[in-house]
Amino acid sequence: MLKQIKIKLAADINNLNLDQLVYWFQATGRYKETAQIKYPSCDINEVIAKKHILNSLDKIKVVYFESLPIGLYKSYLKQQPKSILPPRTEEINWGTLGQYYNEIYNYEIEGGEYFLDTLALDENFRYRGIATNIIFPMIINEAKELGKSRIYLFVLKNYTEKAYRLYQKLGFITISSYSFTLNKEPVLNLEYSDEFVLMYRPI
Repeated sequence: MLKQIKIKLAADINNLNLDQLVYWFQATGRYKETAQIKYPSCDINEVIAKKHILNSLDKIKVVYFESLPIGLYKSYLKQQPKSILPPRTEEINWGTLGQYYNEIYNYEIEGGEYFLDTLALDENFRYRGIATNIIFPMIINEAKELGKSRIYLFVLKNYTEKAYRLYQKLGFITISSYSFTLNKEPVLNLEYSDEFVLMYRPI
């Protein structure tokens, strides 16, 4: 199967299926927490994901099985230097969760480090060892070619528990974690607690 798996940079794909990429990004859980909170009558989830993808085509790699796209990963070298300001300690709410994540990201990770932002695989191709045995070794080689000795990533420990367990299996080590609780928001009456877990893997 290895010879049948190919990686293409999203920016170089002429007939890129944006809707498919949006679906995979949404499946990772990254955009579900903020969906329809301020605009309950529209799919703000999809709007956010599309904007994110269009702004990141030079960082997103699409995974193909033969000619069929089956997933993606987004990785890059962090551009900003490490912040000296620690993340906020005041109450986090639904509207400031994304900003809180960015504060943790900038405080914890040095500039120039290799960061794995997203890894998503089509549900029809999961549990076949593709991510573990094929895609992840490609990510390791990419980081090595850039002269890096570590791969960093964040994961929501509870919401994406399967991903958290997968990264542990792949040899990722927890550096730090940040617990948070979001109080009930007025429109959807949702309450949510979780942890942002920063992990790294030496390569």
